[in-house]
Amino acid sequence: MLGADGNFFGTSYQGGTFRRGTVFRISTSGALTTLASFSNGSEGGHLAGNLVQGSDGDLFGTTYKGGMQGYGTVFRVMTNGELTSLISFSYTNGAFPYAGLTRGADGNFYGVTTGGGLYDGGTAFRITSTGLLTKLYSFTGGDDGGNPRSALLQAADGNFYGTTANGGTYGQGTVFAMAPDGTLLTLVQFYGYKGANPQAALVEDANGNLYGTTQNGGTRGRGVIFRFNIGSAPRITSQPANQAVFAGANVAFSVSVLGRVPMSYQWQKDGANLSDGGKISGSSARVLNLNSVATNDAGIYSVIVTNALGSVTSVGALLAVTSSPPYIVL
Repeated sequence: MLGADGNFFGTSYQGGTFRRGTVFRISTSGALTTLASFSNGSEGGHLAGNLVQGSDGDLFGTTYKGGMQGYGTVFRVMTNGELTSLISFSYTNGAFPYAGLTRGADGNFYGVTTGGGLYDGGTAFRITSTGLLTKLYSFTGGDDGGNPRSALLQAADGNFYGTTANGGTYGQGTVFAMAPDGTLLTLVQFYGYKGANPQAALVEDANGNLYGTTQNGGTRGRGVIFRFNIGSAPRITSQPANQAVFAGANVAFSVSVLGRVPMSYQWQKDGANLSDGGKISGSSARVLNLNSVATNDAGIYSVIVTNALGSVTSVGALLAVTSSPPYIVL
């Protein structure tokens, strides 16, 4: 990784004082400095992924092993070599992060683990620069793939794209898109001559094409180089849900969408556009909020999502509102 100071920073899987990996700096003239040595203890060990630099100039990365429970860590290293372990993976939130982190447009860091999670198929996660970790998705090893080993790419459309080495419909890996909130959509199912078992990160060109490689498959079984275009009209991956409440309750309808950004939202009730004001907020956002609903707020709520390539309308969600339950005064 090329740092802001003009030096290069990298990791080693082994070696260093404790022979469990290092973070190093190397100048353009070849002067090498070891910044941190890992012992496979609480700070982790065996660094397989790339580093990424935060807005404060510090370096962030992952260890494949070590940590408090042996499932790997996320760490922070200052350019003077001061090392801080931010999180030790616990298996439920992920295990064995082989890939490095990706700095998102929101300033947080996003990554994947090869194992752990609800189904032992790996996870996708978000972590802040101070170590607050959120598990975004657990891979099942089924149609959505399993065991991601490569760093995520945040493309021009704002979504994250990655690969799984295994799983998928044919058990040979996938390409997926993930919104920053963890909504995931499988885009490519690998098999046979189309390639199998992608292990490396994707790259994007100026035209919205993504490029990648597979380790196996292809006409000679030695892997392929592939390309696909991510530009698309909105695709709703999570529809608004029906709700039944008593009068006076607060209600929220939401939708999850993938596709090229920016996107616009227009919520409707019974086919008529809503606007903010009074009890309504978020009429042009992903989440619609209705405060202190009354019986006349009952109806069918839906949203139209639009981008430069098209639009889509969600299913209608029924809101049923009944009078407040009776109460007894003693």
